[in-house]
Amino acid sequence: MEIKDFLVRAGKLVTVSESYGTIYDGALIIQEGKIKDIGDYSLMKRKYNHLETLDYSHYVITPSLVDCLSYSCTRICPYIHLSCH
Repeated sequence: MEIKDFLVRAGKLVTVSESYGTIYDGALIIQEGKIKDIGDYSLMKRKYNHLETLDYSHYVITPSLVDCLSYSCTRICPYIHLSCH
């Protein structure tokens, strides 16, 4: 199976990095299944104009919060039962 490279546009991109913080109208560059670059959408689009763009500009993307729901929700709200399949 071939892994496709692409640019993901986000209306709001929330990172845990102090240098990036929250980026409004941001973009992630995904290459070989991993995040290669991150930044302002207009800059990323110019730099990586050859990549297909997946437009999630009406969504918040949190690349740094992988599997945070199953981990933190049970500690924040212990009375909520999550079922992950």
